[in-house]
Amino acid sequence: MIGGTVWKIVKDGEEEIIYAVDYNHKREIHLNGCVLESVTRPSLLITDSLNALYMQARRKQRDEQLLTNILETLRNDGNVLIAVDTAGRVLELAQLLDQIWRTKDAGLAAYSLALLNNVSYNVVEFSKSLVEWMSDKLMRCFEDKRNNPFQFRHLSLCHSLADLAKVPSPKVVLCSQPDLECGFSRELFIQWAIHSRNCVIFTCRTSPGTLARKLIDNPTLRRVQLEVKKRVKLEGKELEEHLGRERVKKEEAKKQEQAREDDVDSSDESDMEVDGEHQSVVKTKHDLMMKNESTRKGSFFKQAKKAYPMFPFVEEKIKWDDYGEIIRPEDFFTPELMVAEEEKKLDVNQCKGDAMDRDLGDTPTKCISNLETIEIKAKMIYIDYEGRSDGESIKKLIGQMKPRQVRKKRNKFEKEEMSYWPWKPYCSSADSHLF
Repeated sequence: MIGGTVWKIVKDGEEEIIYAVDYNHKREIHLNGCVLESVTRPSLLITDSLNALYMQARRKQRDEQLLTNILETLRNDGNVLIAVDTAGRVLELAQLLDQIWRTKDAGLAAYSLALLNNVSYNVVEFSKSLVEWMSDKLMRCFEDKRNNPFQFRHLSLCHSLADLAKVPSPKVVLCSQPDLECGFSRELFIQWAIHSRNCVIFTCRTSPGTLARKLIDNPTLRRVQLEVKKRVKLEGKELEEHLGRERVKKEEAKKQEQAREDDVDSSDESDMEVDGEHQSVVKTKHDLMMKNESTRKGSFFKQAKKAYPMFPFVEEKIKWDDYGEIIRPEDFFTPELMVAEEEKKLDVNQCKGDAMDRDLGDTPTKCISNLETIEIKAKMIYIDYEGRSDGESIKKLIGQMKPRQVRKKRNKFEKEEMSYWPWKPYCSSADSHLF
């Protein structure tokens, strides 16, 4: 999810079709801008009009707004929840915040910064290996200082709420998902929205109907009814039924395994019968010179009276299962390791016994959901960091490209008619039938 793609389709060296949907021409921290000015008057331009009527604030103003709200919240001993995606625009915000945290004048070194999602470690590690695909600024930083820009100094990587609890408060958390419909961001929103000292920052306009979109469109909304899902332990009759089903499954699995072993043993016995006959012949011979007794006596041709030197060796039958040859780990253990493994197993079994006695074992659970009314007292702020060109930029770019035809790629959320197309003056009169 690094950047986007602009397709250039050439038909027989005559006509050029440019497919540019959801692009951004502005240079950012971890990405270069999309260069569309070099395209010379294509025959057809296919683009979108998602931000055609939207005017975006300058990047400097947005950064100042983000820093101001973070400072105010942290100095009031509040936490900041920034709802972002899992592995896309979160890289831009992580770079921005880590740079701010490194600045001594910002005064944020005393506070915590965390990234919370299920794949936070993988996202950062993959980003470290893809620096050559990113902006020139990051490339120069990597080449000159030999320092990977995604080696974050202040960003703590968390994969669960338990990991986040270890991060000292007050803190800023980059959390997924941006729409607050699921994931860690919804759980943190339920916990933090009821406190007035906290702050929730939305970084993109999500789909209509989502919780984040409702809060962006109605910033004065102070009460919302949500479906809260929790996982609780099974008790009473439900626990007994669950244990009974698990017991039946284990018995069926044992029966299938026993049947599979019986099939293997029966095939081994049939093979061992043939090998047993060969073993009986071998055991009667005590000399290394073994005669070939498989030949029939009194045959038509004369038999050369020769003996062949051979050791009494019997090939063992190799057992197989569905996954290949059966390997016995005991054959590869040294005595010291075997003793250590046995001690470890005893310790594990003892710990399991103690856990069962204390009722702290793996107790079966179930998910329950109920409707709860959440009183929103935290501050709700929307700052655009979704990385799309706004209406003004799109008009200028299309005016520079001067395509002969323009097509709009519609999506399921658009309700505008084609007559509201904002770039109609840039098209020639011959293309007026498109509108």
